[in-house]
Amino acid sequence: CGAMGKLKYRGTAVLPRGFLALLGAALLSMHTLPAFAHNVVEGLSPEAGSVVTESPLAISIATDGTFLELVGESRGCAIAALDTEGLYYGDGCVTLDERRMETLIDLGEPGPYTIVYQFVSSDGHSSSDSY
Repeated sequence: CGAMGKLKYRGTAVLPRGFLALLGAALLSMHTLPAFAHNVVEGLSPEAGSVVTESPLAISIATDGTFLELVGESRGCAIAALDTEGLYYGDGCVTLDERRMETLIDLGEPGPYTIVYQFVSSDGHSSSDSY
């Protein structure tokens, strides 16, 4: 212990050049993992601002990726219509077809409606929006 007390630590470590070269080569040769991203909505039907004259209303949301289908029953995905009184329309049944989710909704009285939707991307993140 007496000899150890006389050593001083300078705060810098000296690594052999061969080790640094090997570390650099290993870092450069590493493969990158694919990045997972949330689905991006690419198409809405009917489009925002559309005038709809028929009921039931066919609604379709198209995205750039597939959906995560929980328990195989489209759980985690939803589409509904909201009127100006705050009433929601729709039965909760959504069909998933690759990158598209669809439903039919019987609307109430004529007037403006807001379409609200949510889905779970294949990376496990949920997204929701309205128009």
